Amino acid sequence: MSSTERLKRQQMESDALIGQLLRSREVWKNELQKLDEVKCSLPNLVAGMQALLAGLLPTGHTGKCQETLKVKVVEVYSVCNVDVWQKYKTRRDSIKRRFCSQSVIKSPEDSRLRANPRLHSLEALLQQAGSSHIFQESCNEVLLLHGTSAESAQAIALHGFHGRLAKQSGLYGKGVYLTTDACKALSYSNRPPECATAGWFVVTRALPGYPHFTDTHRQGQKRPPFRTLPNGQQELYDSIVAAPGIIYSKAAVARQVHWEYVVSDWQAYPEYLVKFQRL
Repeated sequence: MSSTERLKRQQMESDALIGQLLRSREVWKNELQKLDEVKCSLPNLVAGMQALLAGLLPTGHTGKCQETLKVKVVEVYSVCNVDVWQKYKTRRDSIKRRFCSQSVIKSPEDSRLRANPRLHSLEALLQQAGSSHIFQESCNEVLLLHGTSAESAQAIALHGFHGRLAKQSGLYGKGVYLTTDACKALSYSNRPPECATAGWFVVTRALPGYPHFTDTHRQGQKRPPFRTLPNGQQELYDSIVAAPGIIYSKAAVARQVHWEYVVSDWQAYPEYLVKFQRL
């Protein structure tokens, strides 16, 4: 056997082992069994996460956005926190039941939500990296990114995106801010003391549910607005989505550049913690 063939075989065996590990660590979600460690290092996903960052840089973005290409992924951890998962799953089941009872399967908001090409790219890139997940499309479950500090990344793994970690007074109101754009996520990693050399982002399972597409800022708002159901009753939207191009400040004529999603704390579950170095 040549050295090339031997290396190829070793890579295939390594890929098979990491796939087996990922599948085994997904079992706990169904059986709700607590594992010995909340975090599990996955070095075989490092290259895949590196490709993910490059693939999620929006076309035509220049300036600071190009700094996304100047970072190196060095560590990847899966998060297996049964307490946080149960809270997330309870919220997901609630949204799913409501969707089914209202027959809210396809709507204009669904089409607009899926119009973001990087929403599909994120899931596809993770699959290419050897990570496969089942998503509940019936309640618009998706994968998104969340940039954060090293301290907050560890807190998110232990406690989830609870209220103290959710942004209290963001541009689009209170909630957990997520994105499909790598450059936007990494911009939130610019926090001391390690921001000069390293940063973290969280690959996040999220529930936009029935989203409200805002056309302006929502500073000071603590929840999404109400929507009117076909029977005349009203209920809250499940999330806020800010799409590129909207003018969020008429006074300054400031336009939204990136896709941003705002959900409540238990509508987000941290699948992976990713550490990167700035080159």
